[in-house]
Amino acid sequence: MRAQARRLRISGALACVVGANIQVAAQDFNGNGVADPVDLRNGTAPDCNHNGIPHECEPPPCPAGDVDCDGATDGIDLVLVLGHWGSADLATDLNDDGVVDAMDLVEVVAH
Repeated sequence: MRAQARRLRISGALACVVGANIQVAAQDFNGNGVADPVDLRNGTAPDCNHNGIPHECEPPPCPAGDVDCDGATDGIDLVLVLGHWGSADLATDLNDDGVVDAMDLVEVVAH
């Protein structure tokens, strides 16, 4: 006897349940019924930062200089930039020039 397949949605992903096995398909963050990789490949959903998630489903960007995205540019952001000084840390390289330096510090202090 062949197991009956059922479909269900788990946190935005389409899953197929066959007996005790669950197979999860690609995410559908925008909920349009098309897997995100297909949307992105077909150009029906833009992916501005190329992370595999449609742009419309991304959270809004952090305020300028707000390294930790807590809604405020403050001393914590300053400490984070100074703590990664000279590195290529993506989160604290606020001007995306490949190195955490004075220009990133200026970005925090200016806001």
